[in-house]
Amino acid sequence: MWNVYLKRASGALLGTKKESKNPHRQSEALDELKRIVGLETKRCPMDKAYFSDPKNVRADLEEFLKQSGKKTIAELTTGNPECNIEIAARNGERVRFGTYLLRATVALGLAKNHREAGGVRLKTLDELKKKIGLDIKKYPEMDAKYFEDKENVRKDFAAFAKTYGCEVKKLSTNYDGKTTVCANGERVTLDTYLRRVAVGLGMAKGHRGAGDKKAKAVDELKKRAGVDVKNYPMESKYFWDTENLQRDLEAFAEACGRGIVELSMSSKYMSKKALCSNGEVVRLQTYLLRAAVGLGLAKNHKEAGGKMAETLRILKQKVTSSEK
Repeated sequence: MWNVYLKRASGALLGTKKESKNPHRQSEALDELKRIVGLETKRCPMDKAYFSDPKNVRADLEEFLKQSGKKTIAELTTGNPECNIEIAARNGERVRFGTYLLRATVALGLAKNHREAGGVRLKTLDELKKKIGLDIKKYPEMDAKYFEDKENVRKDFAAFAKTYGCEVKKLSTNYDGKTTVCANGERVTLDTYLRRVAVGLGMAKGHRGAGDKKAKAVDELKKRAGVDVKNYPMESKYFWDTENLQRDLEAFAEACGRGIVELSMSSKYMSKKALCSNGEVVRLQTYLLRAAVGLGLAKNHKEAGGKMAETLRILKQKVTSSEK
């Protein structure tokens, strides 16, 4: 695949094996390859000078705006699907909005590398908006004090429930992609909100590490908002209970329009949601990630990504063997 080729080129030509997945380094590697075969590269790098030039920033943000469906640059956010929008930037390079913000974050000194940059993209976007003269509102920080205020939590959950057209008690980590105005006046996605909850309440050290704690964050806030949380966590004990597995896989099979044995890693199945035995509505992909950790096949969700096929096979075996 092309991206694999560029990762290898980045490691070989730029000595960046540990950073070869960095899209910016892959771009540099591509330029180097073009120079090797005698092609002229007029592209200027997306560095501090690039992002400090209002003309570059305005031109790029206007291009992203055209494809976002929003009316003004001020409405652009860091949520999906905007981060997947791809444009031809002013330097001639094709880049996704998410990658663009990661590069800007590092170039402007707001993070040391792309790994750290993921948690501050919203701050970066605000900085870019300021550079083209937009007035950026300052919102009260969503910290421990914010989330300890039950009124804030009630208002926020009510707003998210209205946005997704569901009851507060049914809100889960599977709802994302839409933004909601919270009690502090800031518009964020549920994913961003839950990551902040996890960090604010001490469940995770940083935004990136908060991904595995979002389900726990949902339950904690529901309790604070006065919602009765009856479900129990999908941990090791849960996935060794064949009755749970039977009900869950039957629910997913029904959602996919297939039998349990026909469930597979197909992307059209991974996005399907089902009501599980613990009362939680989750996607099949999320379920398999949790199962991989619960069954001891992986230490965390990041490792679990490569174990989902094996996990699904084991779950099917547990269910089918219990039926005999």
